[in-house]
Amino acid sequence: MEVFDYFVNLNKPQSNQRFANAIGKENVLFLVNSTQDEFAPHPGHFSFKSTFQGREHFEFDNHRVAVSPQHYLLLNEGQEYASYINSDENVETFTIFFSPEFVTNTLKSRLRSDDALLNDGYQKDTPLFINFFEKLYHITPHIYQLIQHIRHCLKEGNANSMALEEYLYMLLHELLKEHRMIKSTIEQLSAVRYSTRLETFRRVSRAKDYLLSCYDEPLSIDKLASVACLAPFHFLRTFKQIFNITPHQMLTKVRLQHAQSLLVHTNYPVSQISLKVGYDNLSSFSRLFTTQFGVSPRKFRKQKATPLSA
Repeated sequence: MEVFDYFVNLNKPQSNQRFANAIGKENVLFLVNSTQDEFAPHPGHFSFKSTFQGREHFEFDNHRVAVSPQHYLLLNEGQEYASYINSDENVETFTIFFSPEFVTNTLKSRLRSDDALLNDGYQKDTPLFINFFEKLYHITPHIYQLIQHIRHCLKEGNANSMALEEYLYMLLHELLKEHRMIKSTIEQLSAVRYSTRLETFRRVSRAKDYLLSCYDEPLSIDKLASVACLAPFHFLRTFKQIFNITPHQMLTKVRLQHAQSLLVHTNYPVSQISLKVGYDNLSSFSRLFTTQFGVSPRKFRKQKATPLSA
């Protein structure tokens, strides 16, 4: 296992011998602080991407997403992507490149019976892969705990500890569980053919990713439906069926969650936070925040007050 606290030029992996020797053969983890970085399109290995602070932007398959502390992105083996960070504040990025052998061992443990695993012993198989849905995923409480444990191990310098390896196995198991739940959701969509249900899910998910990534911009049903390449009514109905929430309800929830984070972790005035999360009317923002959390933005900040740097 290799850990980096600085970015490697992923377009020229040979420029860093330690990275070149490890990638594709063992798990590689990045925990990096940055404000400005950019990487041109390059193929990558299966990876988990998130941040502990701030946003990192990714582009792949004519698709743009912003990864934040509330969400993570999965990119499959061989997927070409570009990424960049452009922020006034520090962004703490977190990436795991899972090795093929690690993924294979984890998949074996889920797909085979205990008897079969015992008979296999520790034989190396042909690598097994799974095509995850390349989209933004909500960080569940369990995944949050796991990546915080991993972060703690890295910051304490325990990069090769048994505990860290266990956390990585548990995280990959959670990703597989999420994948299975998505497959179940797709099965329940109304279209007759599975290929149609799958394509519908992909399109609506792309619109959801756009909403999550551009929550601070003016959005409309027509715009989101256009991103999904669906008629507005069809998009609205299917979005609610898949996610059990309307686009407007999701947008409000996401904006207020980011407002909470800014109130706690920055010294920005409430009026500036309102603008940063997409509300140009301070009164509307304060009213929505108070309705959602039971206290005004200013009172919420006082309750959570800790010494902050600008």
